[in-house]
Amino acid sequence: MIETVILALFIVPLICRYKIKPIFTDWAIYPVLFFALIYTYLEYCTFIGDYRLVKYQLVYKILYLSALLVLFLKHNFNDSNWSVLLEGFGGAGLVYTGSKLNDIVMALNNGKMPVFARLSLITRYVKPGMFEKIPNDFHVIGGVSTKLWILSDWIDLGYTIMSPGDVLVRACVFIILFSAVRRMNKRLKNKARV
Repeated sequence: MIETVILALFIVPLICRYKIKPIFTDWAIYPVLFFALIYTYLEYCTFIGDYRLVKYQLVYKILYLSALLVLFLKHNFNDSNWSVLLEGFGGAGLVYTGSKLNDIVMALNNGKMPVFARLSLITRYVKPGMFEKIPNDFHVIGGVSTKLWILSDWIDLGYTIMSPGDVLVRACVFIILFSAVRRMNKRLKNKARV
């Protein structure tokens, strides 16, 4: 998730020539950044073989999405235009669709999410027998018997492996964060004109 935050708050705004500093004067960005750091820490724990916090993954996701919702509402509450509706419903649609795609592949594979690790085997993010060591984990190494493998976790970044559904959820995160930067820049520009 940290790569999504970096793209949305630093790289793309710089490319678009937006000012980045103003977003950090807004209190609503800090819960989002806090949960992004927690996610990074969870990835680190998995990397070193400490799987004790994996069982809190669902709670973390709910809190993270709630923090994003607060940020979205704060920056869009007073705006009454179609772009706000599109971003809101579009983002919610991405999360819903991404979650449903993950549910479909898991339903077809006995409630498990198949994982196809390549780069993560080299970086040692995924280790042999890892998924058996994680209590109540729903991941399993994918193979030739995997059904609908294209929706499984196969997008391997070396420190995390995502499914297309996960990518859609991260796209929602990107939209909310980048929109906050864009809107804050727009407000600053309007204030400067007055």
